[in-house]
Amino acid sequence: MPSAADGSGAPSNEAARAVLKGHGNKVSAVAFSPRGRYVVSAGMDNTCRLWDATTGAECGRLEGHEAAVTSLDWHPHGRLLATASWDGSVRLWRTDTWHAATYDWQLGRLECVRFAPLSNDPNGHSLLRRKTERQFHHRIFGVNRSLSSPNHQR
Repeated sequence: MPSAADGSGAPSNEAARAVLKGHGNKVSAVAFSPRGRYVVSAGMDNTCRLWDATTGAECGRLEGHEAAVTSLDWHPHGRLLATASWDGSVRLWRTDTWHAATYDWQLGRLECVRFAPLSNDPNGHSLLRRKTERQFHHRIFGVNRSLSSPNHQR
């Protein structure tokens, strides 16, 4: 199959369904929500943008990180979004209110954040983070069930 002339490797016979414009700098990560309703993008402009996956319209902006947002991950149930930043913090955004709990582990630049199931609890999940590409240090932090509950007030 022929590739696009721009070198992206995308098939050249398929047109883009939407171009999501809004970040003031490079985009570092993109992910669909678990049910496919939203797309979220993380940017070097210290923000995340929320997009309607059907229309491509910007639905919201997640602000609060003090440096580039380098990674994001949706919790499998879709009620939490984790973001990691070069400011050393991880934010857990509740998707019903878009308020965040911030965890600053004083670890320096964070490159990656992911949810992972707990082997001893099928309903629980942990949050993993990686400091740099060259150093794969990670810690596992349990995600507080009260935070992931839709009735939790913060």
